[in-house]
Order: sequence, then structure tokens, then C-alpha cells
Amino acid sequence: MKKIFLFLATLAFVYSSIGIIETGRADYNFAKNTVFYVRLQKYLNTTYSFHFYVSISPIQRKIYVLNYSCIGCNSFNSFVRYLDSYLKNYSLGGVNATADISNVNNSIIIIPTGRIPAFLLNKGINEKQYNLKEVFKKNNTVIYIGLDFQNAISLGNEIRLSGFDISYYSLNYTDQKINGNFFHTNGTFVLNGANTFDISSFRKITLPEGKINITGEFVVIPSLLDSWPSPQIAAKDVAKFIFYAPWFDTIAYSNSTSKGVGTTYVFAKPLTWIDRSQNVSAFLNFYVNIFES
Repeated sequence: MKKIFLFLATLAFVYSSIGIIETGRADYNFAKNTVFYVRLQKYLNTTYSFHFYVSISPIQRKIYVLNYSCIGCNSFNSFVRYLDSYLKNYSLGGVNATADISNVNNSIIIIPTGRIPAFLLNKGINEKQYNLKEVFKKNNTVIYIGLDFQNAISLGNEIRLSGFDISYYSLNYTDQKINGNFFHTNGTFVLNGANTFDISSFRKITLPEGKINITGEFVVIPSLLDSWPSPQIAAKDVAKFIFYAPWFDTIAYSNSTSKGVGTTYVFAKPLTWIDRSQNVSAFLNFYVNIFES
């Protein structure tokens, strides 16, 4: 029996020109498969583009960016300003810049420091230590924008990392170039055993902590902020990347378009492992783009 989940629909854009009538699941292919769907009311005589994905848990909606000493990040302030705007366009609530992530929980934490912050590895110079284990304990996803883990950064100083420093946090890496539809410099590495998605690699990191295991998502974009042609392009890439959340466990998705006014159904990809006798539902994230006529 599959695990039972709460069903929740989230409209990523709230327009007076469109509304959700209902969400649900339906039988497909003579009840051999299940599909999740959204029924919409369109009020404008124009073209709509719909995207939604179904997942087994809600995506984190709070987003922070760490304001810390860094390399290749002269565009930091402009990047944060543009990123906030793009994330709001995706209805992801914008971004908060912070120098202290010790109280951040159930969030996405962007670390665009170019080198991994040494205080997250208990290696910082004259600064408060707050390591990755503590970050993952609080159900956070880390998106690191930077170079490989040969060095860490601490208040402007680079610190050489040992093999033990790296392996203790499961941050081993291999050199590999990653191609994709985003702008990026040649990828410096992907995490061992990780999945890749255009500009990034990502993996679940499980850290033993007493009798329990701490599992966190560690996502790498192997570039420097200043490597993008502009901070606006960097922010656009990162915002799009967060919206698609390739590290997230997605069970079905849909991309479709529709023209004109009236009601329409948007169906996700049919699921073959769910039958009508199973009480299975999911979280749904929904995005609408309206093309003005």
C-alpha cells in the first residue's frame, strides 16, 4: 500500500483573469492508471501557458541568501535584488538576505560565496561555527554557487580543506563539465553519486547523528556570480532553477497551453503505479503564464 498524503493545490500566480474551480485525481486508461488534474476558469480571451508538478511533499517556500564574505561576487547586491523580483514572479515569495542562518528552518538557503563558508565545516577563523549538520537538521535545502571544495572561505581568507574535512560532510567531488540550457561557465564538479540538471548537480546527504540519520539536500551550481554576463541573467537562471526544483521528488508533471475564455482541464502525466483502490494524493505546485493579445 502506498503512503497516504494530503492533497494541496497551490496556485503560483493569482490572477483576476483565471481561477481554480477544482483539483483532484481521476481514473485513466480503463482505471488502470491515475492522473492528477486542475480544472480552471479562464476569463481573458488570450493564450495561457500552464505548468504544474505533483510531489509527495510540499516544496519549501521560504528562501534565504547568505550574505557572507565571498569571491567572484561583486554583483551580489544586484543579484539579490533581481532574484527577489524573479522569485516573486514565480510566486515563491521573494528572497531574504541574511548573515545568520542559525535560526532558518524548512527553507531554501542560497550560498553564492564562490567558496564553501568555513564556519559550516567548523573551520572558521574567529567566528561562530554552525555546521552543515545543523542546517540539515532543520529541514533546509542548501544551494551552493561556487567552486570545488579544495578551499573554504572565512572572513575573506581562504582555508585549505583536508580530505577528512570534505568526506566528513559527504562533499567529495569529481571534475565534470555539465551542459544545459542555462548560461554557466564550465562546470567545476558534480557531487559523487549525484543527479545532474543543466547547470547543477544535487544529492541527498545522509549524516549519522547518534541513533538517527540526518538527510539534507545539497545542490551545487558550479559557477561564480560574476561569471554570468550580468547579475540579472544570474538571478533569472537561479530563480528558474528554484522554481523547477530538480532535486525535489516529483511524481508527475504537466506542460500545456490553452486559448480563449471558458473552463479547461490541465492533466498531469498518468501514473501507472497508482490504482483506483489506493487512497493516494499529493502536493501540487501550479504556474500560469498569460500572453497578452
